[in-house]
Amino acid sequence: MSTVDQQVNKQYSPRFWSKRLPEHEILERHIKFINSVPEKIKSEIPFISDLQYGEKPTNLVDIYGADLDKGSPIYVHLHGGYWKILSKNDSNYVVRPFWKAKIKTFIPDYDLTPKVSLEEIIQDVRVMAKYVFQMAIDNGVRSVWFGGHSAGGHLSACLLDEAWLSSLEPSYKAIFKGVFLISGLYDLLPLLKTEQNENLMLDSSRAVALSPAHNVHDLMKKSLLNKNFKVFIVAAEYDSPAFIEQSFNYAEKLKKVNMNVEYHLWPNVDHFDLAEQLYDETYDLSKKIISLIKENGKS
Repeated sequence: MSTVDQQVNKQYSPRFWSKRLPEHEILERHIKFINSVPEKIKSEIPFISDLQYGEKPTNLVDIYGADLDKGSPIYVHLHGGYWKILSKNDSNYVVRPFWKAKIKTFIPDYDLTPKVSLEEIIQDVRVMAKYVFQMAIDNGVRSVWFGGHSAGGHLSACLLDEAWLSSLEPSYKAIFKGVFLISGLYDLLPLLKTEQNENLMLDSSRAVALSPAHNVHDLMKKSLLNKNFKVFIVAAEYDSPAFIEQSFNYAEKLKKVNMNVEYHLWPNVDHFDLAEQLYDETYDLSKKIISLIKENGKS
């Protein structure tokens, strides 16, 4: 295993880059925020909890917006936490704006490192995605989107995989309309030099294999995605330079293979409140994501 390089480690430690709070307070503030929301959301929004999407006991997903029309668009939100912390139970803070816009929100769990490998986590997410697609087909849904913050952005990007997409039923690909990648990581090679690799336990070959940025193919030319498929990539103004560069570079790589990509550097936010403010339906990013789902959900 590689030795930690402190300069690289800082680049991949979002707590060091916030302008709001010192590094020893910002992560604590984020955890306090996400712990304060779940029960309030559950008291306001009809939901179904702990649906089993796979064979493992931990393969569970919650659905918010159980009162909405069964054919409503679906957004699946994958939580962050560097693949090692957090769960669906503290990640429903994104739900309210979507519910008010008549979009159902699915919040899945996935196993975490070091209990399981990153390969197994990605497999969990792909099993979950097929479960969501089949549920959508059964209910007449025409629009399914995936997205996530930080590690959840990486996992959402792992759905843009040639081999996996080739395995999907044509009906699934027809309703898979796009991904929202929020301050994610798409090249895992630099993590070999960080403390994060204590849990990930990656070597260089596995890091490349599990990096969306190293596995970009012309999926549109091969008709593996809906012709109007959308990739929305956003980084925070006060993310680290490394996080910003990863988002920008991944967007550029996707553009070169004919993907419909929109990239933004979101102003006046850091790695944490870029996501936290999705709780608020007046937040410009919430409104942007909802507008894309509405505009691209019917074709």
